[in-house]
Amino acid sequence: MSRVVPEYKEEARSRILTAAQAAFSEKGYDQTTMEDIAQRLGVSKGALYLYFPSKEALFGNIAEARQRSLRHLLQASLKDGDLLQASRAFFDAVMNAEDVYGMSLTFEVISEGSRNDSLKSLLLEDYNKRLQILGDFLEKQQKIGLIRDDVDIEQLSLTIGALFNGLIIGKILGIDEDFIAQTWMSALNIMYSSPLHAPLQHISQRVQQND
Repeated sequence: MSRVVPEYKEEARSRILTAAQAAFSEKGYDQTTMEDIAQRLGVSKGALYLYFPSKEALFGNIAEARQRSLRHLLQASLKDGDLLQASRAFFDAVMNAEDVYGMSLTFEVISEGSRNDSLKSLLLEDYNKRLQILGDFLEKQQKIGLIRDDVDIEQLSLTIGALFNGLIIGKILGIDEDFIAQTWMSALNIMYSSPLHAPLQHISQRVQQND
């Protein structure tokens, strides 16, 4: 085996992360070792430690890459329109981008995190970042009057996130994707109706106050 990863540093890191995600998806997070990942790349295990000090650090970088991808999808979906229009675009984009094995890996690592404090902290940080992205968009909706002033944006973000995660579990278990998408939009329609959506009179009053 080669003693070093035969690429430039950033390209080498990218290759390692790709191999790690494939190994985690195939064998599961708990059963995958650094040696397994090294064998996929044809390098020594020691070469991996030049880039990542542990398996947890490897997963942390994978989580960060997924976070950046999610942020890109959210930003692309949330450019225009209201929550319902944006949410369907976001849901479709995520479903097209994510394979079921990658989704399964996420939940497996969550289970592992219940027994691993450092991994648990990493997952919590990642989850909070995801909620912050959604919360930023919802705050903008609230500022322009599309969501009532008395709605707690943090709680709304958490509710929508929980709904999304639950439907992802459904996909992993084999529920029809079209049915999942319909459920997603139906639930958001319920949440976005009168309890959340600012009445037209309320919006008109706000516009007058701003004039």
